[in-house]
Amino acid sequence: CGPGYVLQALASSGSAKQLYGMDFSSSSIKRSRVAVPAGHFLIGDIYRMACEDAVFDAVLCMETLEHLEQPAEALGELLRICRSGGHVIITIPNGAVDEYVGHLNFWTEEEFRTLLPEKLTAFRSCQGGRTMLFVLEKAMSQDG
Repeated sequence: CGPGYVLQALASSGSAKQLYGMDFSSSSIKRSRVAVPAGHFLIGDIYRMACEDAVFDAVLCMETLEHLEQPAEALGELLRICRSGGHVIITIPNGAVDEYVGHLNFWTEEEFRTLLPEKLTAFRSCQGGRTMLFVLEKAMSQDG
């Protein structure tokens, strides 16, 4: 959840009934709790999130996957916690122009699309082409 700016914007919009945030950093969790007092926050691991399957209508992952050694595994976990018909929203830097030394992964749009197991419903290039935003729709379950 980082510093909680996006969750704060969602909270102020009134469009979300409940907001949850997870980060590996305790300082980020503390800042998020101040920014969104009504939110629910926990320190966690993106590879093994401490929640049941299919519990969220929307899952946001912003500027995270490029830092991970196993991004496909993390993507699977994001989809696991999203309900059928829900959306996973991801932002990553455009690897064609990204030069940040702390990043492990430098994807172009086409390269990142190869990691996506679910239907891509939207793609946007943002910040003058420096950031890419992907919206995935989780497939409806066969038993639902």
